[in-house]
Amino acid sequence: MFEKYADYGAEDFVRDDGFIKWVLNPEQADDLFWTDFLGNFPYKRNQLNQAKQQVLNLKNALDDEPGNEATAEIWTRLESSMGPKVMPLWNRRWLTGAVAAAVLLLSVLGLWNVTTRQKALQTGKADFFETILAGEQMKEIGNNTGKPMLVRLPDESRVTLHAGGRLRYDPVFNRSTREVYLSGEAFFEVTHNAERPFMVYANGLITKVLGTSFSVKADKGDQKVTVMVKTGKVAVFADRKASSRDPETEGIVLRPNEQAAYQVNTEKLTRSLVPEPAPLVPETEFGQVQFVDKPVTEIFAELQKAYGIEIIYDNELLKGCRLTSSLGSGASLFDKLTVLCEAIGASYKVVDAHIIINGKKCS
Repeated sequence: MFEKYADYGAEDFVRDDGFIKWVLNPEQADDLFWTDFLGNFPYKRNQLNQAKQQVLNLKNALDDEPGNEATAEIWTRLESSMGPKVMPLWNRRWLTGAVAAAVLLLSVLGLWNVTTRQKALQTGKADFFETILAGEQMKEIGNNTGKPMLVRLPDESRVTLHAGGRLRYDPVFNRSTREVYLSGEAFFEVTHNAERPFMVYANGLITKVLGTSFSVKADKGDQKVTVMVKTGKVAVFADRKASSRDPETEGIVLRPNEQAAYQVNTEKLTRSLVPEPAPLVPETEFGQVQFVDKPVTEIFAELQKAYGIEIIYDNELLKGCRLTSSLGSGASLFDKLTVLCEAIGASYKVVDAHIIINGKKCS
């Protein structure tokens, strides 16, 4: 019964006739349906509330400014796309059909996007229709090739869209923020622009960056979104936090070799290391592969610098531990840690995005 709406975002609800009818002319059956829907999908509450507010804003604007020139322009477009038998919006007893028709028109023209909605709320009704008419059509790209596809964005950022993934963005890309919407998995290489943050929206999670490279996995129907950082730094936070004054403080800041996992159904956000941390510089630049009677604390320090991952250990306890060994060229970080720990009778574990060494004093 609810499957149709399981993958809906706010913009999808705004276009849905049943949803619009519930917002503007609710009946008991409608109330029961949407109450049950939120009971099954509580994480959709924020998107549902956003869509409800957008429908009400459009209703108020159509109701209060029937003679606005921009309203007439929308009406002209509406007539041309739906036929001459449609009555003028402001002559209807109620506006359910008007809003549905206007939203349909905006959907067809590609004018109902996040930037339009936010600006309409900020500028007030006086500029509402001008804001709509100035909107740009969202471009959508789907990868049905069965292999990764390179997508070049207008700001020269690059997106490697994995098979089955879909990406939507404003083709003009000249707003104060660069916004893209992802379903599926993609790797992003973002062109640096400190004045225009890059935002990736994926199944309830927002990733905000200035310039970096990272991947996002948000498969349709999956209850988990994963963000993995390769270079630079990104902030991730739940979509429901986006309206707060400083949403990043309520999220997580990720650095290279860190990842965040967002559980959609519980809205829980956790940080950890990526499965295979990569060195930030070539191995030849951060130290030796062969060690001869070298303090193990110096080796840990070199690995921490090379991978950008904090390695926590008791320096006083391990200061007497020295190592003559080979870590092996091209070995993974965790393989290197295993060799080091076995050599000194220690162990390691990953906690959050840190590595903790548990050892004993060397004789």
